[in-house]
Amino acid sequence: TEKFNILIDDSLTVKQIVEVETDSGIKFKVLTRIDTNVELNYIKNGGILNYMIRKFL
Repeated sequence: TEKFNILIDDSLTVKQIVEVETDSGIKFKVLTRIDTNVELNYIKNGGILNYMIRKFL
């Protein structure tokens, strides 16, 4: 089993390249599949359910 750490912060944007690090120390870059600002809002709110709850409260 291998673990991956995806290195993102609050500056995450649509279609951003982020760095991934394995538990063995290997680093590589990937393109996020966050294709729209709506998807980005879901991610920043912890998922679609959290987003909808916050929207209605």
